[in-house]
Amino acid sequence: MSAQDILKMIEEVDPNDTAKLDEIDARVWCFLNNRAFHGMTDKGQFYYNLHYPLSMAHPKEGIIEYARSRDTLKAIRPEGWHYFIDSRGGCKLWSVDCTRPEFHAQNNNCGMLRTEELAELHAIIQAIDFERTK
Repeated sequence: MSAQDILKMIEEVDPNDTAKLDEIDARVWCFLNNRAFHGMTDKGQFYYNLHYPLSMAHPKEGIIEYARSRDTLKAIRPEGWHYFIDSRGGCKLWSVDCTRPEFHAQNNNCGMLRTEELAELHAIIQAIDFERTK
């Protein structure tokens, strides 16, 4: 799954949809760890694969709630980047040396990115993708 696919999921998720938030968490884990996401089970487990056979992980066993935890987001924020959460819950991420683009995730009244955590996750995924592809 590409960064763009994860960003779209973050933009469209209802913050009360715990199953979808769990799936976002699993997909972000796979993205960060360069694993292919192969689906969720009804028990919140997910399948990822680098080699056959498929491997399975459970969110409570090493998979962190990226879409819901400010501390977790702080841990995955790329080095050399600062962030700012505005009064409406939007997030701005910029490089310390100002040589890279800024990334923004707006939290507005139209329902996009309705939590600060989702806004920050959105900006972090953009920055990580930029770092990987530059």
